[in-house]
Amino acid sequence: MLRNVAILMLCCASPALAQQTQAQQSMPFDTCTQSLQMAAANALQPPTTTVDTPDTKQVQFPISGSLVTVTCTSADQMMTIVGTPN
Repeated sequence: MLRNVAILMLCCASPALAQQTQAQQSMPFDTCTQSLQMAAANALQPPTTTVDTPDTKQVQFPISGSLVTVTCTSADQMMTIVGTPN
């Protein structure tokens, strides 16, 4: 799980994005949501929860003029990270 948090924080700490980027990683839903919680606790700016249902969690992190959206889904057991320039 710490590896997942490290990947997430690395994405979130990157300089402003020039274009939209996306990464996906297969992982258990519980591990994904725990990674989200740890990343949120260590974020420089507070994230915004945009979806919070039993099957999907989505959080947006504002980072250096960009927005990093992290989604955990239980149906496909996937973490999806999308970086979008503002």
